[in-house]
Amino acid sequence: MSRKTVAVVVSREELVARKKRDGRNIYEPSAKRRLIEACEEPGVSISGMALAHGLNTNVLRKWMTRARKLEADTKGSKLERRAPGAPKLLPVTMLTESTHETLVASAAKTTAPSNNDAGRIHIELGGARISVDAGVNADALSAVFDCLRRTGSTSR
Repeated sequence: MSRKTVAVVVSREELVARKKRDGRNIYEPSAKRRLIEACEEPGVSISGMALAHGLNTNVLRKWMTRARKLEADTKGSKLERRAPGAPKLLPVTMLTESTHETLVASAAKTTAPSNNDAGRIHIELGGARISVDAGVNADALSAVFDCLRRTGSTSR
């Protein structure tokens, strides 16, 4: 059975910033970061690296997990990491009363519905007019209604 030697990345003195009264260590963030980066190299044994630096393997693994989570949080917003198929919220512009009246008047001028309007529903809610096609995502439509209800209740 062959043993691989593990390179010591930081000394114990560099790693431990101070000790608490109860004997636990407070570790230097920059030294922790260097140790985590060394563990992410291909072929490195995390347990071997922990032992070489006088750490419990679980402590080093926890540091690595927290570092990955922090990196993922800083890379993108939560909306970008939403589950596939989850509704995407789009910006909504509230119309002024005069613009709304113009839109309602122009909609009233339309004559018989065309073939393109088959399966389309026009909804007026809280001063807003919504046109919904037959293939609308029910979750997305529900989110729009919730937003309009909240906006309508606060403006009155």
